[in-house]
Amino acid sequence: MTLIELLVGITLMALLTTALCGGLVVILRQSGNTNGRLNNSRSEQAVDTYLPTDLASASAVTIGAGDSPCEAACPTGVNVDGSSALMLTWDTVIFNGTTGTTTKYTRVSYRYVLVGSDWQLVRVECNKVGATGAYTCANRAVVHNLPAPPGAFSPGTTVPSWVIQVSIPLDPLDPGNTGTTMAPNPNAVTKGAQRVTVTINGGGSGAGAGGGVNRISLSAGGTTRGTIPANSTSGVPSFTAARSRCGGNIVLVVDRSGSIDGDMSSVIGAVKGFIDTFAGTPVKLEIIAFSSMSFAVGSTSWTNYTDMLNPSLVTALKSGVDALTASGGTNYEDAFLRVFKNQDGSNATIVPDMVVFFTDGVPTVNRTYADSSGNAAFNSGTGPTIGTVGDYPPPADMTLPAPNGYAFSQVSYNRTDSLIKQYRGSNATRFVGVGAGDAIDQAGSPDVSEFIDSSGSPGGSGFHYNYERGYHTSGQSSTKLYSSPYNSWKTGYLKAAYDAGNITADSSDGWRINGRSFSAPYDYSSSMVPNQVMLSRLLTASDTWGKLNADASNVRQVNMYFDGDYSKLPGILSSIALGECGGTLTIQTQLNGAAIGDPFTYQTTAIRSTTGAVQPGSGTTVTTNSTSKSGTFDFKFSSGQYVDVDIVPYNASDSSTYAPAGWSCTSGANGRSVTPVAISGSPWQGFTVRVNANESVSCIQKVTLK
Repeated sequence: MTLIELLVGITLMALLTTALCGGLVVILRQSGNTNGRLNNSRSEQAVDTYLPTDLASASAVTIGAGDSPCEAACPTGVNVDGSSALMLTWDTVIFNGTTGTTTKYTRVSYRYVLVGSDWQLVRVECNKVGATGAYTCANRAVVHNLPAPPGAFSPGTTVPSWVIQVSIPLDPLDPGNTGTTMAPNPNAVTKGAQRVTVTINGGGSGAGAGGGVNRISLSAGGTTRGTIPANSTSGVPSFTAARSRCGGNIVLVVDRSGSIDGDMSSVIGAVKGFIDTFAGTPVKLEIIAFSSMSFAVGSTSWTNYTDMLNPSLVTALKSGVDALTASGGTNYEDAFLRVFKNQDGSNATIVPDMVVFFTDGVPTVNRTYADSSGNAAFNSGTGPTIGTVGDYPPPADMTLPAPNGYAFSQVSYNRTDSLIKQYRGSNATRFVGVGAGDAIDQAGSPDVSEFIDSSGSPGGSGFHYNYERGYHTSGQSSTKLYSSPYNSWKTGYLKAAYDAGNITADSSDGWRINGRSFSAPYDYSSSMVPNQVMLSRLLTASDTWGKLNADASNVRQVNMYFDGDYSKLPGILSSIALGECGGTLTIQTQLNGAAIGDPFTYQTTAIRSTTGAVQPGSGTTVTTNSTSKSGTFDFKFSSGQYVDVDIVPYNASDSSTYAPAGWSCTSGANGRSVTPVAISGSPWQGFTVRVNANESVSCIQKVTLK
């Protein structure tokens, strides 16, 4: 090798060594941040796994450093060191293993604990059965490497607010930044969502996405709550959008019996309009059609809750509605069986938040006549006492006539009543009745021919139990004249059951006394119950109902609607749906038509009324993520019938994975035009959209991978 070649080689080696060393330095410097980003990602996934479900289940949320999930009687081995950052509590009614029920108490504490040199967020869950039971607990580290206390820290005294912050939810009906909040109410039908901010530390030197200290925000809760029946397996929370009244599981039960006949096209149009109102909202909707038997529309499965955020599923559901025809009898019982029971007779996992029941008449058959479950053993009752909650199917109704398929069947009514009474009047399910046609019009009169006894004649005298037609057959005797006080019972019938079951003056216990005097020949009831009253008793346990205002402003307070004109049915069903989701805007974030798990937060930057004046509410945010694939804004309409809303992505600039691909909006089955809103210095855009008081709007931000 010549001297020149040696000098050139030395020079090149120096250059290469410098470059390699520089690259190595960069790699070494970034390794901490890379590990930090991985740590943050793992922590976010862990938080996302546990916290939203806990918040959705909780009936009470407290923040006290000394809160203990096992009170003062913690079992050995449970870690209740440090300070509680967040405590969530809820109770569940369960079987006690014999014949009664008891309460299961659940307490979950997220605790800020120092383990060695590692500050951790530890989830401690404790459960006990019965007020005097012993707690069993389990703990799991959810997040590691949390930020150290910024100052003096006293375990059990200092609230670690630098780790978790929980905001009190704003009132969904007053969503502006006006200071109106929802006080915690464990008995409320709908529990507002909680917004939680968790601070994590991946250990890197860069802030946020750089792998160091990062703050993640999520909204969770907003579930429909109620006391879970002891014989129900339903304990799975039903997520709804943060702070919105729009969401949850809703069932529409649709009568398609032969008496509807030529009006079936009106029914189909009304049901499709009901579906369109919920399209693009966080509602799970099931349509159950029934005549002599029931079925879930759009599916061959026993149930079919349709995700209304999925356009293809919505289209399939509407196609199923188009195929409906009118024929057969009216089997209330089989329809409600599909709402609340599995095919084998066990309790359904999902108890709907609202059931809308449409019919044109009274029940004429029951499951002993026609049963879609195919479970014959489940048709006859074995319960010991008529009228007991949960006693379904009820014992045989003695000498009540069997259903004939075309006239009112008292036994069919009784069986339906026994099925739904455990849900009626509770916080779990709201019942709404809709009657159409002459037979159930509140202005009409009941058909006298429907008031029959076992001989085909109008009804009898004396006492009756759980009968809506004002008569009974069990106390009636063709060979005996009744005398005052008309309380004799024919030999062989269950007077003892009546005496034991009739514990209240009204019919709330399932038994009723007719206190009116009868005259010979004691074979007619003193009054007849109109069909609409009978339906109101079945669904609401009330003989009265409110009237819907012309502007439907009281739609959430009224639970019965009657009209003989089928042309009004679309408006009635639409009003009920809009009572849940009218005046709302639902946001989704999608990649190739599917929701993405990475969080995107959207903010209202301006809300303008019909006069152009800016209304309160700017700055409200919702977040879409792996737990909640949509977020919903609720708007007030204090002046005018619409608002124009500016929506912008709040944290889009933090996303280095995605690029914007545009917005699309719909209202029901119709497209909705939007005006782009530029974001200074960012390729991302917001939009302006109009939301009317009588509609729900759904908008999707489409993204692509970079």
